[in-house]
Amino acid sequence: MKAGMCWIWEFLSVVGRLQVEQQKQVQDFQ
Repeated sequence: MKAGMCWIWEFLSVVGRLQVEQQKQVQDFQ
């Protein structure tokens, strides 16, 4: 169970970073 939760947190952290990068690019574009 704990191992399963671990990969979920890894996944969420990666997704969060991608969203932040996209927001930065959008702001630069505007």
